[in-house]
Amino acid sequence: ADALVGTHTKTYDRYTPIRTYDKNSKSEWIWTKEVLGLDDKTAITSVSFPYYNTEKDITAEHFAFYLVNIDEEKDDFASADAWTDLSELTPAFEATNYTLKKAGTSSDPALLTLSLAEPFVYTGGNVKGIMLIEKQNTYSSYYFEYNSDNNLFSSIYTSSDNYDTYKGAKPSRKQQYPVATLSLAVQAPVLSGTITAEEVALEGATVEAKSGNVIYTATTDAEGKYSMEIMQPTLEYTVTVKAQGHDDYSETMTIAEDKTFDHDYINGVILKVN
Repeated sequence: ADALVGTHTKTYDRYTPIRTYDKNSKSEWIWTKEVLGLDDKTAITSVSFPYYNTEKDITAEHFAFYLVNIDEEKDDFASADAWTDLSELTPAFEATNYTLKKAGTSSDPALLTLSLAEPFVYTGGNVKGIMLIEKQNTYSSYYFEYNSDNNLFSSIYTSSDNYDTYKGAKPSRKQQYPVATLSLAVQAPVLSGTITAEEVALEGATVEAKSGNVIYTATTDAEGKYSMEIMQPTLEYTVTVKAQGHDDYSETMTIAEDKTFDHDYINGVILKVN
């Protein structure tokens, strides 16, 4: 599943999320929860930025991208005079000798797609994006699509050919944020429940969900509980409960969302509870 952050306006500039016209560049921006429109606990697996470049490729010694959940209600950089401390943050994406390709046009942009090292789990508030590109081998103008917000300073940036100057520079502000497409992890539904014998927890029972060659199994714990993720929820499954000394029981079902499936053995016969 994908989610578009912002709207496609075919409006571009070379400041946010990175400014490749200088050999070192850094920017930060805020996507508000209203712009994101995501549910709490949504997992993001990649981020794609529309761009175009008609000049030439560049290669940078260091490229990094961060995503940060913002707990406070901060939604702009109105008073920003310092950068986010990255010393305790782990990049969502990082590469050495990273090449940005000449590609796309203003009417038909390419995508800078960053596959995240680990899914980024959204917590329901605003999100800060941070991108830096350092020690490029040459100059080339990459234009990224953005949306404007005349009421908020949504981004900050700096750039310089001199690395030391770049590292010590204070940020400049812009009233814009980059447009992006987020790839979202599809949460697999879970089949779970409790197996009992005359209402006493039964440990070691096997629960199997089968659809053709697709088979998922789980074994009950000391409390008689089991749980399994169903990675192919569009199929119809035969769910079978097996326990030593008891008759097998099967039932056909679909598992398109989280589902509870409990059973109780009485005199060797499984009676459905739910």
